[in-house]
Amino acid sequence: MGKKKPSSPQAAAPRKRAGKSPPGGDGRRAGQSLRDSEAWYRGLYEGVAGGVVVQDGRGTIIEANPAACEILGLTPDQIRGRTSVDPRWHAIHEDGSPFPGEDHPAMATLRSGRAVRDTVMGVFHPGAETYRWILINSQPILDSATGQVQAVVTTFLDITDRKQAQEALKKAHDELDHKVRERTEELHKANQTLRMISECNEVLVRLADEFELVKEICQIIVRLGGYRMVWVGYAEDDAEKTVQPIAAVGFEKGYLQHARTTWADTECGRGLTGTCIRTGQVGVGRDFATDPELAPWREEALARGYRSALALPLTACGKVFGALTLYADQAGFFDESQVAMLRELADDLAFGIVALRAQAERDNARQVAQRRAEQLQALAAELVHAEQAERRRLAQILHDHLQQLLVGAKFNVGTLRAKAETKAQRQAVDQLAETLDEAIKASRSLTAELSPPVLHEKGLAAGLDWLGRQMHEKHGLTVEVHADADAEPAAEQLRVFLFEAVRELLFNVVKHAGADRAEVRLCRLDDREVTITVADEGAGFDPARLEGGGRSVGGFGLFSIRERLSYLGGRLEVESAPGRGSRFTLVAPLTLPDALRPKEAAPAAEGVPGRAGAAAPGAGVRLGDGRKIRVLLADDHTVMRQGLVALLQAEPDIEVVGEAADGMEAVALARELRPDVVIMDVNMPRLGGEEATRALLAERPELRVIALSLYDPADMAPSMRQAGAGAYLHKAGPADALLAAIRGP
Repeated sequence: MGKKKPSSPQAAAPRKRAGKSPPGGDGRRAGQSLRDSEAWYRGLYEGVAGGVVVQDGRGTIIEANPAACEILGLTPDQIRGRTSVDPRWHAIHEDGSPFPGEDHPAMATLRSGRAVRDTVMGVFHPGAETYRWILINSQPILDSATGQVQAVVTTFLDITDRKQAQEALKKAHDELDHKVRERTEELHKANQTLRMISECNEVLVRLADEFELVKEICQIIVRLGGYRMVWVGYAEDDAEKTVQPIAAVGFEKGYLQHARTTWADTECGRGLTGTCIRTGQVGVGRDFATDPELAPWREEALARGYRSALALPLTACGKVFGALTLYADQAGFFDESQVAMLRELADDLAFGIVALRAQAERDNARQVAQRRAEQLQALAAELVHAEQAERRRLAQILHDHLQQLLVGAKFNVGTLRAKAETKAQRQAVDQLAETLDEAIKASRSLTAELSPPVLHEKGLAAGLDWLGRQMHEKHGLTVEVHADADAEPAAEQLRVFLFEAVRELLFNVVKHAGADRAEVRLCRLDDREVTITVADEGAGFDPARLEGGGRSVGGFGLFSIRERLSYLGGRLEVESAPGRGSRFTLVAPLTLPDALRPKEAAPAAEGVPGRAGAAAPGAGVRLGDGRKIRVLLADDHTVMRQGLVALLQAEPDIEVVGEAADGMEAVALARELRPDVVIMDVNMPRLGGEEATRALLAERPELRVIALSLYDPADMAPSMRQAGAGAYLHKAGPADALLAAIRGP
């Protein structure tokens, strides 16, 4: 008797559950265990999402789960009893050819006894009236004793959606591939056009003759663009409004003469070129064989192989003066991208034509503009220089005239006091002297504000030292100044500007930073530039606030400094943050650009050469024989000399033997008159007090020179003492100090 074939998945499945031993004991307990096992497998079989069918050893389907019925569109009864070779499946391969039943994975598994994996098949779904695509896997169930195939379990998944997605993807890929090919062709055409435009642009730059330019442009278009014919026509302002051909390249063969192109609104003027010139719009002819607008020119155009055409306006200053017209041997050749690029070419050609026509005018205008720019630059430099010169002039007037007059008047007042007979007269004279002192003080302060003399006499480093002292005296700001010896800018204009800029920055420290200390450092960067850094540890600010040029935190002054420094060839660097102090770095050239240098002044008179090094100061004048002290006055202000003469002549032991209006005259008179004492002004024309002192003491080391000046002693006294002066006195000081200095220790 043969083996009983399984009638269900449960019968074909192994007889024990995972993790449990086969039931033992009596029949009742074994039956219950079997029922439990079958229930468990039944739930798994029916609940799986994929289709599952079981075939017996002959290939007949004996069981199908619900998912299989749904996927195949059949009931369990319609499925049972069929075999894999049943023609009712209507199975097909992926390419649409019939799927023979013998190729079915279940049949192959029955024949070979081995599993068959991942076979794709299309099965007709009766309900959907379409094919459902399934992925099939077949697994044999073998007899444990004989190894023969007892049954086959076939599982399958509905991959219709995935298949459709793949087909859609393939279709999209094919469409994309088609578009890529089309785009490649377009890009090839565009590349040719771009190359053509590039060569045309090169010609536009190279050629200087208008007609040669137009002809070569047409030749390039035909050679690289592959066009049948290209021509350029200019619109004439005659009665017929003709279009005059300027150049034509390609297979023309009398076409233009036959066309009789005009831009008038007539039948001959309604073609592509005429309409383009008249309206300023691009004209596109898609096909001479079919376009009704091109009918008047159809026969002649087709005879020469023209199928499509493009007319592009040549425009200058909003007015059309001609057209560039191209003919191709393909219908619909001019697409939107071609038109756009060729329109650019036509615009370039129009620009080139107009540029060549206006070459002379452009050159002339450029020269005029350049001259005016140079004039404006020079004017701006002159204005800056004039501003500084005017400030210095006013300061010079105050120092050399008003202050000298006031000091001279003060000396005369001293003489009056000596002659006053009553107390009331002496009080009036003292009150007048106090008034003159106040006037001298105010004048000195105004002079320093306008243009500190030490800046012009001693340079930027000395000027910054003076500025530091002034800021401390007037505002309580302690300024630490460091200056490199080789960091002095060569141009006075630069020195004055940098000084004023530092003063503005220090004022900002006083007004906004809330700091009581600041540092100024003058350094040489290299052979071309110097830097001045002004730093404080005060309130700080946001440097972005400077961009608007506002007035906050000294914004207007900083903005002005930055702009003027930039014009001089330098820059302003700002480092600051709220609560972290500020650092301003002025970077300036050592010399002015040639265009900004002021006109040279007349050369100064040569000085009298003196002995190198400092002369030994005179030891004073002691006359034991009753002879008067002989004094020579050297000052370029008459009133000052008069006041000194009045003061000194009143002294019984002093005699004024001569007066000199400048340093050179003082040296000459000293040789002639042999004085005991020379009272020397510091600032004089032709030869200053310092040079004159060196020259005098080189010849007569015993001579006593007393420097007398309105300059602050801290600024000028060291250099005068180094030159050999025995004393340095301020003109506004007490007369007794001068008399004591003359008489000596």
